[in-house]
Amino acid sequence: MSEDSTLLGLLQGYYRGDRLARSALVDWLEENGDNRADVVRREPIDWDAVTRSILELDREGRGRRRRRRDYGRYRWYVDCARVGSPVLPEVERAVREARRQWLQKLFPEVDLSASR
Repeated sequence: MSEDSTLLGLLQGYYRGDRLARSALVDWLEENGDNRADVVRREPIDWDAVTRSILELDREGRGRRRRRRDYGRYRWYVDCARVGSPVLPEVERAVREARRQWLQKLFPEVDLSASR
């Protein structure tokens, strides 16, 4: 298996929610001397923005007060999805897509657009 296919497989597993793939990706990057391992470990995605986007998509037509009240619950759902807990499908999709976009920027040499 080539390095490119190994990296692609690890990235796909990671953004699709496989927590072992994330650990394996960090280990693989460290073994290959890739300084992006630290960034992957930190996962600096704006999860608050992801939460707001979920609420905007799912709560069209509801008042602002309602969205503000739901924010904490949906932010918690996002964190649950991040660690692999079962969540609402729209939350899982949003977390997956946020990770895919972030990883695509971090690893421009790998095309993740075809592997949604």
